[in-house]
Amino acid sequence: MSDKMDRRELFKKAGQVGIAVMGMGLLSQTPLGGMVGTADAASSTIAVAQKGKSIVAKVFQAVDKIGGMGQFVKKGAKVVIKPNIAWSRTPEQAANTHPDVVEGLIQLCQKAGAGSVTIYEYTCDSYATTFGTSGIQAVADKYGVKLVSCHEDKWYKSISIPKAKTLKSANVIKPLMEADCYINAPIAKVHSSGVVTLCLKNQMGIVQDRGYFHVNGLHQCIADLATAVRPHLCILDATRMLLTGGPKGPGKVKEEGKVIAGTDIVAVDAYGAGLLGYKPENIEHIKTAAKFGLGQMDLSKVNIITT
Repeated sequence: MSDKMDRRELFKKAGQVGIAVMGMGLLSQTPLGGMVGTADAASSTIAVAQKGKSIVAKVFQAVDKIGGMGQFVKKGAKVVIKPNIAWSRTPEQAANTHPDVVEGLIQLCQKAGAGSVTIYEYTCDSYATTFGTSGIQAVADKYGVKLVSCHEDKWYKSISIPKAKTLKSANVIKPLMEADCYINAPIAKVHSSGVVTLCLKNQMGIVQDRGYFHVNGLHQCIADLATAVRPHLCILDATRMLLTGGPKGPGKVKEEGKVIAGTDIVAVDAYGAGLLGYKPENIEHIKTAAKFGLGQMDLSKVNIITT
């Protein structure tokens, strides 16, 4: 599939009858609200936006190249964005998703006619400082979007994870599971335990008991969770990346200038791992997710559109 293909036309032909088709195969809404499916390696596509001066513009470009936000957000839809806002760090320190990435996503969702857009996070540092320091509270306020801290029991519901090997159940953020569109939007950075933090690892932030992951096999639990909770859209912030001292830093920051979009969570993470200097097959949670059939780890089999 060439970069010149009209991707909007491709999506129109695929159709949208309660099922999203692209990159990770068939995605259907389960009774619990989780997105589950079987990856279709043959159709795995990601877009990499690296040109232009504006981060917001790069978000627009990346999403446009995979069909546009209208393929994911319908008029009146409830949209949940899950960035990484775990740490009380500034955007320049590269520990959290850049606020401009979040701003671009909010703009696209609202232009697509979303009924509501809400950002949820379970921070590691105090949300009272993290939300402000990250710059994301200001963006949320600018567009009338709620930014919610999920530190109370009321935000969670228990789900079973039948395909899991270790994490058989978990309390996850309820509104995310009930959303019409869930956008996973992490920053690309290194992690002291998980090696890297990308889209798969970012989903730990929707789970109430993250300590369980760390004492029962972090990588397996990350992959287990992904069998039950599947984003409709993944947006990886690689505008700047934390290369040392992750996940919080401070550490060495590399200006990469890229935004990656796709529906194949494994392919997006495989690409992100490469940017951080790792082979995806050497990252256990990426390799395990690929073995589960959640996406394509072999980038030679992924249609990578650059813009």
